[in-house]
Amino acid sequence: FASLLEKVLSTTENELILCAGSHIIKTENENPIEITMKVISIQCAIYGECSITGPGKHFHISGAQSKVTVSGIKFIEATETAVYMESYAGEATLCYCFFIGNEQTNGPQGASIFARRYTFLYVHFCIFMENEAKKGSAIFSVGLAEISYSEFIENEGNVAFIRGDSVISYSTFSG
Repeated sequence: FASLLEKVLSTTENELILCAGSHIIKTENENPIEITMKVISIQCAIYGECSITGPGKHFHISGAQSKVTVSGIKFIEATETAVYMESYAGEATLCYCFFIGNEQTNGPQGASIFARRYTFLYVHFCIFMENEAKKGSAIFSVGLAEISYSEFIENEGNVAFIRGDSVISYSTFSG
């Protein structure tokens, strides 16, 4: 996990491509990957063949100038929020990602994605499976959210808690 964190923080490029088969284990003591005031795309070379597994937060996005795109990564077993966006954190686009077995144990909301006020969240072609939180086991957003072509399978609690000018389209909910 530390090596990915180091790459995200040190890259001067706007793109970071992970090799297929990159499976990163995060331990309890490691901080999340902090993305602050950065324009970056983090992609897995083959969708679904890269993962981050472990407790706490996985990504923490902040800073109004942030524009983050994440593609093809599995977020597994986060215990706070897999992807967290602070208020005024700019924009995050998540495409072809998987959120599996994330559980909010540090509060009642946002096991997989937690987007605070004045954020722009775009979620397309993602799968949310077996996540758990009282509010927003898959997505908790009080900013602008656009969710499309995603699947929500056997999540516990309120699956999507969304306020503001937001749209969910062409998505399925089951279980």
